[in-house]
Amino acid sequence: MGNDFEVNGDFVICSKAEEQKTSVSKNGFVLVNKTEDGFQKLNKYRVERLTLKDSVDFPFAIGDIVIVASSGTVVNWKGNKRWLFRPEHVLAKIS
Repeated sequence: MGNDFEVNGDFVICSKAEEQKTSVSKNGFVLVNKTEDGFQKLNKYRVERLTLKDSVDFPFAIGDIVIVASSGTVVNWKGNKRWLFRPEHVLAKIS
């Protein structure tokens, strides 16, 4: 992300990954996008950078595609949108 912005605190910095299909099946789990009344699509994000203390246990790596339990904080830096998530809001890796 050349000419990066500084982040204060424990955050996972992500870009939005491609739109997910209506459902994905992996290792016996099925994730379904619900777009009907009251449901939002399941967004996927690519981990771009980690600003975590050594004491934070985070099982994912840069480049992983993940799903989250938060809308995050959107940062528009030099025309590039990035999402900042607390590490505890990153739920699962999509492989």
